[in-house]
Amino acid sequence: MKYGYARVSTTDQNLDSQIIKLRKAGAKDIFSESVSSRRWERPQWLAVLEKLKKGDTLIVWRLDRAVASVEQLERLVKHLEERGALLHSLTENLDTSTAMGRAMVQMIGVINQLRLDVMRENTQAGLAGARARGVILGRRPILTPALEAEALEMINVYGRSQTHVARIMRVSKSTISRIVTRDRLARLGSEQNKSVPATQ
Repeated sequence: MKYGYARVSTTDQNLDSQIIKLRKAGAKDIFSESVSSRRWERPQWLAVLEKLKKGDTLIVWRLDRAVASVEQLERLVKHLEERGALLHSLTENLDTSTAMGRAMVQMIGVINQLRLDVMRENTQAGLAGARARGVILGRRPILTPALEAEALEMINVYGRSQTHVARIMRVSKSTISRIVTRDRLARLGSEQNKSVPATQ
């Protein structure tokens, strides 16, 4: 039996191209998902690994669709050996049914790991440079100060629930909860400051 596994990192990317290639390569059952490969515990990934039996082949469009590190690659190879299954990567033309294919899988895994490490180093260097230039990093506030004030008014003045306000503002309830908590802490700090006697 030939199984296919297709993966993209985000929901904005399209799986169709991979699935078409996997079907052309003979995959009868294809497992696909939109998730980062840095996590081994991917639902569809674990599902296809569990399906593999002796003589089966796992087909991927490219090796990095399946694994994101040398450690994950070693884990995959061990799993395949235990199950008596094979791996076929279409882009790299790898097939672990041959000794050369098994060696090439290991080599490409190391190269992919190096590529990811370089990307991470470049990202860290870019962030450090931005901080040195005074750039403020991090996510922008989901709601503007004016909308936050409106949300607090609906809760504190009109008694609306956080769930109700979140639905109106089209944000998650946790976002509203953080705004409420931040407001309460700010008011508590203000009240404590007022209660401290002025120094002579």
